[in-house]
Amino acid sequence: MSRLGFHTSVLLVLAVCMATKPSIAQQQEFEVASVRQFQGPHVPHGVSLIVSHGKAKVDAGSLRQLVAIAYGVQRAAVEGGPDWSDSDEFNIAAKAEKEDASYGEIQGMLQILLADRFKLKVRRETKDLPGYALTTAKSGSKLKQAKDEEAAGFNAVMNGLIFQKMPIAGLVNYLANLAGSPVQDLTGLTGLYDFSLDLTPSAVVQFEPQGRVPPIVNRFVRVSGAVEEQLGLKVEARKVSVEVIIIDRAEHPSEN
Repeated sequence: MSRLGFHTSVLLVLAVCMATKPSIAQQQEFEVASVRQFQGPHVPHGVSLIVSHGKAKVDAGSLRQLVAIAYGVQRAAVEGGPDWSDSDEFNIAAKAEKEDASYGEIQGMLQILLADRFKLKVRRETKDLPGYALTTAKSGSKLKQAKDEEAAGFNAVMNGLIFQKMPIAGLVNYLANLAGSPVQDLTGLTGLYDFSLDLTPSAVVQFEPQGRVPPIVNRFVRVSGAVEEQLGLKVEARKVSVEVIIIDRAEHPSEN
């Protein structure tokens, strides 16, 4: 995936990540693993854990993003860490002993890898934080159940987003990344869905903010408006109770 393609091919992995919270004490280590600092320019992009036949790969992930993936929380719910937690990026390539290792098992191995190579120490807390909640609008959800034979996927197209066979956690994580704040799923929707969002100005004009705002804020407002109008779901600003991973210690990793 291109580092500039920060919407494409990331939501499905993040959705699975949110559903699993492995215990580090119950996990095996990777059979082999490589950690190298990424030397390219720092640009906004999506970071995902790609798992296939026991192999795991993360490209250009910051420490905060790596911790979020390993512990199954949104990036906005990772606190603390050294001053390079968001600026320095790392490539990870690893292989599990089992080819059929599950995503959750790979997450546990990633936790061990971070503890070993980054000398990472974290703790969990539950906090009430300013954020957002995704709820069902009064008009009701407009989501359509996905067909069993479909393949899961996500695409960002010109002025729009297409979600296919996607759990609601995929949308929740997308919103959290745009907002830079935790988003809690209160919809009660548990299926896999097909849906799209039309983000052309004419489609969500009544939700546009007034005055000059940063582009990322403008996009969050537009997406939130489209979610309500087109999907029958509502994004509400509120304090949310979330599990937070606090980085107490981390060092630059030893490579390989």
